[in-house]
Amino acid sequence: MKFFTIFICSIMYCVSVLADASISIATLRQSNGNNPYLQSEVVVEGVVTGVFQQSNQIGGFFIQDEKGIFVEHTTKKVSIGDSVRITATLTNNNNRLQLTNVSALDIVNSNNQIPITKLIFPDDFDSLEAWEGTLVELDQTMYVTNNYNLFRYGQLTLSANRLYIPTHQALPLSDVYFQTISSNEINQLILDDASSVSYPTNKPFTDSNGTRRMGEKIDNLQVIIDQVGTNYVVYAPKDIDFYGNPRTATHPSIGDYSIKVCGTNLEMFKTSYWGDGFGADNSTEFARQRTKILAALHAINADIYAITEIQQGSNALENLVNGLNALRGNTDFTYINDKDNVSEYIKSAFIYNKNKVTPHLNVINNNTISSTRFRKKAQAFIENSSKEKFIVVVNHYKAKSGCPSSGADADKQDGQGCYNATRTQEAVQSLTFINYMINYAKDTDVLFLGDLNSYKYEDPITTLRNGGLEDLLEHFQGNDAYSYVYGGKAGYLDYALANSSMLRQATGASPWHLNSDEPSQLSYDNATYYQPNMYRYSDHDPIVVGLKLTPQAPFEPLDKIQLFHDLTSKHIIVTRAKNHQVSIIGIDGRFAHFHSIESDTETINTNMLPAGVYDVKITGTKEETFKFIQL
Repeated sequence: MKFFTIFICSIMYCVSVLADASISIATLRQSNGNNPYLQSEVVVEGVVTGVFQQSNQIGGFFIQDEKGIFVEHTTKKVSIGDSVRITATLTNNNNRLQLTNVSALDIVNSNNQIPITKLIFPDDFDSLEAWEGTLVELDQTMYVTNNYNLFRYGQLTLSANRLYIPTHQALPLSDVYFQTISSNEINQLILDDASSVSYPTNKPFTDSNGTRRMGEKIDNLQVIIDQVGTNYVVYAPKDIDFYGNPRTATHPSIGDYSIKVCGTNLEMFKTSYWGDGFGADNSTEFARQRTKILAALHAINADIYAITEIQQGSNALENLVNGLNALRGNTDFTYINDKDNVSEYIKSAFIYNKNKVTPHLNVINNNTISSTRFRKKAQAFIENSSKEKFIVVVNHYKAKSGCPSSGADADKQDGQGCYNATRTQEAVQSLTFINYMINYAKDTDVLFLGDLNSYKYEDPITTLRNGGLEDLLEHFQGNDAYSYVYGGKAGYLDYALANSSMLRQATGASPWHLNSDEPSQLSYDNATYYQPNMYRYSDHDPIVVGLKLTPQAPFEPLDKIQLFHDLTSKHIIVTRAKNHQVSIIGIDGRFAHFHSIESDTETINTNMLPAGVYDVKITGTKEETFKFIQL
């Protein structure tokens, strides 16, 4: 539009005013580093698109013709849809172009329809600057992917889809790994409450339960884009309809099971040594923590709890068992006492329903890594109804914190974090430990649970899967399962793995999203937002597994020596007998052949032996006797 300059002079001075017809907002937004309208009084017309004039809000409203701009003004109230004519000064406030020092504001008419540009995020947002101050509609479904700043700043992060940890999606340093990083970076939009107040008392964006969960969705969200400093945020001028991923009172289906097992990280449950930075700081926090954990365990109602991050000794276990039984009104639950001493450190442990299962033999600790002593152990159980045995292994691998600056455990910048070498070693030793437990308990059914501090495509998990363990979460839930959210990105550190024998008897496995999707401020350690319920009892979700045990073939030790006789080629094959001696003895008791075995699989030619019946005696650390017939 045209404009001209009027010089208004007095005896003392003259000032210039850009007057006459209004200037389009697009014209005001011309840039190239030298905006001729800055610090000048201008006349602008537009329709109000968003009003934020209340106390503690950003102190003004947005107007729009084809483009939009913020008007800093609270004296005269306006409404969405008002057509206004404004005389004000164009300024730049912390990188936001805005109208300030309003000298005239006329409401021309009201209830105007606002033309809205429909965009797809992030595809149409190469430059947020191009849409600054403008009302747009996101013509899609948006997901809440981060609520960390919900209670502090009144902010939510929105994305076009759920964001995932790169190594939960792809092998470290692979093409898909880098693609995931790039996609995550551009796929985050900050929804702000248009307030400068920290810890707002009105708790914006929360629902009737006082929460707003990650994974909730919004369709066709209308927002105004604003710049604050070097950051961009969006404001919603109208109420938002969130839906999906609600809190649930029961866990997802795990099939037609007869035994329910739950793996859960309790986030440092300790009945003493408070205030050391791990767990509750005092008795008040402990009481709140205990309330939340007991509510969760009671709702999960598992037959066996495989627990990580509980205090060493039996005090904390006994405290939970007593509380759980009190909620149930019986004495069904007890715990495996591994007779360790109370200390400030944590361990892994088992709580079980003695009406459903009975421990078989002793609990066995896998203390092969000194820094995670008492955090990896196994217990065999017998299902009371079927009399079938099975083995549950609970694990808590080395964390990714307290990183060394050099050596094998330093962060290799491949997405796996520090101590990856130690965790991989733990995985290798876990496979050996599983074999030990199978022979110890004389049963092949193994369920392997716990917080492995590794995402799905990291080396420790690859090691376990290559060693014959199946990921039950992936098996039953596909690739979208998660139990932990860090920085708005989901994945799982908490596993339910099974060997081939147990896989056939698993009816289902699922995380129950009691924790990871909830705002962290709802935890027991924040008195302001604390809720006496099971939600956010930990930072990890519990993993619930269903089992239906069936009769298995007679047990064969995994290291049992085996012999195969090939009648056609006239040779025998001996396996699992390296460094042993083989004596072949005829039916008359005479030695026919002697052989030292030098490999795990050894072929012995028997072509020189006459027809007859022979004993094969294998001696060494293991001893076996076989018979074969030479034709």
